[in-house]
Amino acid sequence: MKRIKINGAELDIGKLKSRQELMAYFNENGPTHSALMDFCEEYREKYGNELCWSYPISDGKHLGTFLVLVKEGILSLPYNDADKVGYELFCVDDAVMFEDYGDMEIFIDDWNTFHTDLLQAMKAMRDYLYNEEVAEDGKN
Repeated sequence: MKRIKINGAELDIGKLKSRQELMAYFNENGPTHSALMDFCEEYREKYGNELCWSYPISDGKHLGTFLVLVKEGILSLPYNDADKVGYELFCVDDAVMFEDYGDMEIFIDDWNTFHTDLLQAMKAMRDYLYNEEVAEDGKN
């Protein structure tokens, strides 16, 4: 039995739907974010979580990916486009399973870099806006 603890809930990965079931669902409904949410509705009801997460960082080939728990493990489901109806449009031919700890470690490192850079930029922007307000208040 393969188990994973997500946000305090312990799951048996072997009881999840398979990668093939997800791909079959996409074949019937289109490979979109909306279809993914429909596919994961059962998880939302059972676990209070869709068991998939957006990872909006480009790998140099795709705009971003979704991390999806499936029976076989963790699937990286990339996307390159989005529309107003289905939202992200997945590149199912490029979907890959995480092979090991190292694969996820790369994603974590990239996320931390993304987070740190964005946070520093937003703090600088906040400080800029604050200084502009102070300068405006001083002119009155």
